[in-house]
Amino acid sequence: MARVINIPFSFQIIGTEINLKVQEQLQKAWQVIENNVEEMGKSLFRSLFKADPDLMPRYPFFKDEWNKISYNDYKGTHADQAANTWFIVFR
Repeated sequence: MARVINIPFSFQIIGTEINLKVQEQLQKAWQVIENNVEEMGKSLFRSLFKADPDLMPRYPFFKDEWNKISYNDYKGTHADQAANTWFIVFR
């Protein structure tokens, strides 16, 4: 019977040069994710459901008829408006 010996990779050993580089890269990636968490979450759901539409019934919002709408995520900018004023955005 073969014995499995669990030898840690060099990036798993705390304090090694490669461990510090991996930690730095993960912190940079997390900052990008944290700044765009909502957008990335929507993108993740979108890609999951495109890849396998049969996943949709497994989520609790599947039968949410009240909120089932066609949604487009429009991004745009507008100039700052003075307080207590109305303005209209056309798309």
